[in-house]
Amino acid sequence: NKELAIEQNLASINERWDDINIDVAVYKDPSFGYFKVRSTEDLYQVLEDDSVQVSTMKASKFYLSFKEQIDYWENLLSLISEIIDTILTVQRKWMYLESIF
Repeated sequence: NKELAIEQNLASINERWDDINIDVAVYKDPSFGYFKVRSTEDLYQVLEDDSVQVSTMKASKFYLSFKEQIDYWENLLSLISEIIDTILTVQRKWMYLESIF
């Protein structure tokens, strides 16, 4: 039934995010201790897929049964997306300014 599907999807999203790692690599000289995010394609793909899944669950008639969990994941995925965007923006600006100074 659809309630079971929502429950399984929430469990699947939880498991997937337990195993997510951001691809970070040493930037230039390792002795400086600078790191940069290398690739976010997979991360953005998972973010998008899970956001769509959560939106679909929110539109379900069983939403109220899982309101707390669905709202939690909706807010968390939004926050993760915002944080990654901010990190990449800062990283781009830092790399640009580094060459000037």
